[in-house]
Amino acid sequence: MKTRLAVLLLVVAALGGLLYVAVRRLEPTTGPGVSIAQAVPVGQTSLSLGVIGDFGYANAAEASVASLVAGWTPDAVVALGDDYYANAGGTGATRYDLTIGAYYCAFLHGATPGPACPTGGTADQNRFWSAPGNHDYSDAGIGSYAGYFGYPGNKRYFSVRIGSVELFLLDSDIALRDSGEMADERAWLAATATASTARWKIATFHQPPYSSGSRHGSSIDMRWPFASWGIQLVLNGHEHLYERATADGVTYVTDGLGGAPRYVFGTPIPESLARYADDYGALHLTVTDAAISGAFVSVDGVTRDAFTITP
Repeated sequence: MKTRLAVLLLVVAALGGLLYVAVRRLEPTTGPGVSIAQAVPVGQTSLSLGVIGDFGYANAAEASVASLVAGWTPDAVVALGDDYYANAGGTGATRYDLTIGAYYCAFLHGATPGPACPTGGTADQNRFWSAPGNHDYSDAGIGSYAGYFGYPGNKRYFSVRIGSVELFLLDSDIALRDSGEMADERAWLAATATASTARWKIATFHQPPYSSGSRHGSSIDMRWPFASWGIQLVLNGHEHLYERATADGVTYVTDGLGGAPRYVFGTPIPESLARYADDYGALHLTVTDAAISGAFVSVDGVTRDAFTITP
């Protein structure tokens, strides 16, 4: 894949009296390996990220989680896959209008318009970043997924720089089914993450490398050497529960309580530090230069787990 030369863009826009500056690369229209940037207010010293997984049911549980996340007024929403399940209905790319546009229109920019989010998003720039899950393949079709989002490259894996954070969004579902895809994504992540100058590096994909879940368990083939590439945090879904684990100095969080039917735990794996599956909820990350502070909050507003990652 040929990429265009990196350029520096100064994007100055008035939004509530704040000036924004973004540094980004020109984006090719095909292929992986694309890095883009989401602007943040000049002088802002912390970031707020809302993290959800396995939520595409278009039901009351999803609505409750979306309301919880919106209350944090996050700078971005990070989705961990299974943004759509067949029971939500709809056809084509408009399927995602039912499960994403209806709840996250305020964070979208450039998505396919639909009845719930007729403008394709009301944000001045995209602030909703997703990695595909197995139901985005089996229930929606990856063409519908790619058609809905205005993401760059092949729309399945790419990186996003948000202030001091770089998100590396991967497609673990196809990687686990295709050894060539696995090799390509792994090589891309190794090169891109190692070269990144971000203070915080977060890898995001659907199937968890470490899980005590009884339905799927650990996806051992996704136990990549993240620490050697400078990645401090790995976010996953797939198991419809919450779990935090550590391995080789990397924190792994499974957050699959976004709205799909909840699962139960099996025997805890040795790496497991915290587990919760009693109600729906989402992960709130607060990021400063000093630390990433995480809190998993259930829809009743109770913090069920909290952790801190330092350099």
